[in-house]
Amino acid sequence: GFDVQLNATGDLSFYTPEGEDIPRAMQLPTPDRELEALNRQLGLEIDSNTVFSWNGDTMDYGMAIDGLEQHRWH
Repeated sequence: GFDVQLNATGDLSFYTPEGEDIPRAMQLPTPDRELEALNRQLGLEIDSNTVFSWNGDTMDYGMAIDGLEQHRWH
């Protein structure tokens, strides 16, 4: 029931089954410098020495959605 339309500029527009426009998500930062600046503003120092560990667990989508919802309301 959702609709996708291609407009004259080549952009896609998305609509609910009721015909309401679905707004675009926020613009993501451009790679590298802008992302580095955003990380610094958040107090994150991420560089080639940053340690990342992953134990192979699958994504916990419930926890991810909860985190996004909490962020949305702050």
